[in-house]
Amino acid sequence: MEGCLSIPGLSGKVKRPARVVVTALNRHGERIQIEGNELLARALCHEIDHLDGILYIDKVEPGTLEKV
Repeated sequence: MEGCLSIPGLSGKVKRPARVVVTALNRHGERIQIEGNELLARALCHEIDHLDGILYIDKVEPGTLEKV
């Protein structure tokens, strides 16, 4: 289940990978890599989706969105 402060009061089931490796630039413009497992992997994917203009409700499995 996943929720977001952008859409308070709702959560839904979103399929995310259990492990990700993210390549990015730090504040000095240097390339870095971050490896995330389980919750960190989910959080990285969620936040990268925000950067791409995607909210979790765009990926929620049908019938799983509920009030919390």
